[in-house]
Amino acid sequence: MRFLIEILKTNGRSRFRLAALFLGFLLSSCVETSRQDIIPELDVSAPLGVQWDPTPDDLKTLASRATKSCNKMSDISDEDLGGISDDPLAYLSKCLEISHHQIHLDNVEPLGGHSGDDFAELGLAAIDPAKPIMLTYHYRHSLSATKAERADREAQADIIRDQLRALYGRPTSRGRFSEYGKTLYSKSALPAQPCDFWVVGNVGVFLCSERVILLDGVEMSLSYIRLDRAEFGKELFLEVANKRRQRPEHHEILSQENVIPMPHERSEDDIIFEHLMSGRWLQSSRFETCKKPDLEKLEDRINAAQDLKPIFTETLASLEGEELAMYYFENQEELDDRAGFEKRKDVSLLFINEAVKMGSPAAMNELGAAQLYCYFGVKQDVRAAQSWLEKASDGGDPHAMLSMARLHLGGLTAGPDARSKARQLLEACDDELVEECGDLKRRLNEYESRE
Repeated sequence: MRFLIEILKTNGRSRFRLAALFLGFLLSSCVETSRQDIIPELDVSAPLGVQWDPTPDDLKTLASRATKSCNKMSDISDEDLGGISDDPLAYLSKCLEISHHQIHLDNVEPLGGHSGDDFAELGLAAIDPAKPIMLTYHYRHSLSATKAERADREAQADIIRDQLRALYGRPTSRGRFSEYGKTLYSKSALPAQPCDFWVVGNVGVFLCSERVILLDGVEMSLSYIRLDRAEFGKELFLEVANKRRQRPEHHEILSQENVIPMPHERSEDDIIFEHLMSGRWLQSSRFETCKKPDLEKLEDRINAAQDLKPIFTETLASLEGEELAMYYFENQEELDDRAGFEKRKDVSLLFINEAVKMGSPAAMNELGAAQLYCYFGVKQDVRAAQSWLEKASDGGDPHAMLSMARLHLGGLTAGPDARSKARQLLEACDDELVEECGDLKRRLNEYESRE
């Protein structure tokens, strides 16, 4: 109080200076108080409780946390992997090798005392377990997003975002998660982006309130990336930070002196392509879903879905054909909510089947894909799938063209010139599905050049 009285007694300029000092004192006190409450797992020096340069004891702890994931991925025991107690470094190295260099650690409570009713998962990506490259916190992962789940993800992201701002200031960049991009990130100047990115020394902090992974689902995620170790680290840094933000401490990122190169090994896509060209496509990992014991014939699944028709009578009557199919694709989450999340597969089949009756190529593709890839709980029927996919492809659906090209290349269609037909379909769908059709076309060209 005495300090405030002294401020009032001084002249204008001095009064302003003293007031500024007092305000600065108050703000620093508030910041200091808030920093005491910061979630320790958010610190870039040991994010999510993992050391960037682990000691032997740290490695033993990591190996213990990864046991369940390693056994699941490898389908072999701890003893077969070498044993945690014998050599945790070798154990983790073997586990990372068989799991494409990404392992799940363990489930944890939501960060910051968030009261959500779901646990979170921790993942580690590394070539050498003694030098982790990326750590990721996954929260509320599911195949689709209900309103309640989306709100829960947003609430958890808000807690983390507020604390990261207190620690590291405003984000260096905002954008979106890019599943097929080399850096996994796409910067954007548009408002209301789901992802924030901070560069803190040689670490990238990547927070997404929602990120979508094709065929796998949606989740809230928080990743810590060693930009100086990741092969894509320099490219990601240059995507995120403009030249004015580049400082001497970023030398290791820009020089790439410490980059840990990925070993030259076949990716899952390489293996699937090999199966495709050798006539073993249906035995590849692409069809794991088809091994489930509770799958049903398409006709039976469609009949079961008819029970939901009264819920959507007005919607089904107001739209036709392709318009109905597009309405379903764009409003799937809302429609699922109306019927109940557990009925989402029935909702899909109801709308798709109605659109098929009205001649929608997109809906025909969905029926064909359901019978080929066993979506929506449908039992595989390759011949029936081909019939629907051919109709959808003739109607101009690019996804159906891609599936038909795969069927031709896999020797699953009758008639001559299968490879020529596949190439024509890939050329036709390349404009709309650049990555999928373009990638398969590239692989086909490389394969033919080696023949």
